[in-house]
Amino acid sequence: MNTTALADVHPDAERTPLHVPGLVRRVRRATDLSQRDLAARLGVSQATVARWEMGSAEPSLLLFQRLLGLARWGLAVVGEEGQPVEPMATDTCRDRGHRRFPAHLDVEDAVDPLTWERRPRARRRPHRDRRRRLAGGLAPGDHPTWEALEEARAAERARRRAASDERARLRPRQSLTVCRCTGACFLTAGCIPGCRCGCEAVSTVGSRLREPR
Repeated sequence: MNTTALADVHPDAERTPLHVPGLVRRVRRATDLSQRDLAARLGVSQATVARWEMGSAEPSLLLFQRLLGLARWGLAVVGEEGQPVEPMATDTCRDRGHRRFPAHLDVEDAVDPLTWERRPRARRRPHRDRRRRLAGGLAPGDHPTWEALEEARAAERARRRAASDERARLRPRQSLTVCRCTGACFLTAGCIPGCRCGCEAVSTVGSRLREPR
């Protein structure tokens, strides 16, 4: 285990490596175990534990986690402000070969130009960097899972449907008014006096449809 890569939760964490020999002794102190007892618990020799405490050797990360687990302690990965850092999900969407996308690239839902099907696609570095610059330098979230991808597709379909319905509602409609004038109105340039329709539009003789007022 490289102790320079593991640091305490500290503002200068990258310059404060873990002191493994002292932590090994702290575990033995908290669990009341001798070097021989600790070695038996971890499946190593007593000489190995002695080298850990002298600093001439270091346990592996998994072995160090088991060591801390004896005292019911554990390692935590935190960010610059002390917030916990979660690992990436394992059930993220895959490519056509059922392989995970590269972790450093951004994954988006795109239309396949050959089959016209929607498939997740990873953007290469130039396209990714251009998108991030347009977004103010912010990196998007983790790669989406299949469930999140389907939810996003359903939300996009609902948004498009609502926008289409709204455009149809606001689109002006030309209504055709049925004229109910008497026959005498069609022989004149407009409605005759006393006509109940009162459309008063210039009509064509023989036409039963007239323009609205």
